[in-house]
Amino acid sequence: LQIPFSRSEIHLTDSLENICEKSSEWTAVVHATTGKGVYARRASLNLKQVPDRPTIHQLAEACSDFLDTYEDELVSFARHEHKEPVREFCHERIS
Repeated sequence: LQIPFSRSEIHLTDSLENICEKSSEWTAVVHATTGKGVYARRASLNLKQVPDRPTIHQLAEACSDFLDTYEDELVSFARHEHKEPVREFCHERIS
């Protein structure tokens, strides 16, 4: 059985190593329709101010905590294609 590189354990582990560093590209905002707090990529927003550092730090810390807890399970899960990956991983597998 040959596994594509994009689904290989080495590639997935390498990809996760630096993923939390990218949290500085995101910020907490209020969803216009639901009124709930969500994270959005800063480049996709028309922000006049840079988000405060505590928010960025909190997201990076939450990312690190999540990976510390679920990295092995996430790598195993990502090795296969899923129809609804967020629902299957977040709501069924780890909830």
